[in-house]
Amino acid sequence: MFIARFAVGAGEAVNWPAGHSLVADYFPRAQLPRVVATMNLGMVAGGGLSSLLGATIIYTVVGHGLAPVVTGLATDYLFTSP
Repeated sequence: MFIARFAVGAGEAVNWPAGHSLVADYFPRAQLPRVVATMNLGMVAGGGLSSLLGATIIYTVVGHGLAPVVTGLATDYLFTSP
C-alpha cells in the first residue's frame, strides 16, 4: 500500500507543474486563466465522477442491500492512514 501511495504521489507531483507548463506553452496569455480553471475543474470533476461511477458499479454487481456496506468499507480501507 505504501508503494502504491508513493507512486501516486510522485505522479501527481510531476503532473501538476508539467501540465501547467504545457498549458502556458500552447495557449495565449489572455486565455490562460480559463484554460487553467478548466484543467483544475477536470481534476475535481474526475474525482467526483469516479466516486459516483464506482458506487453505481458496486450497486449493480453487489446489489441493493450491500452496496453502502461495500462502499463504506472500501472508503475506510483506501482513505485511512496506514
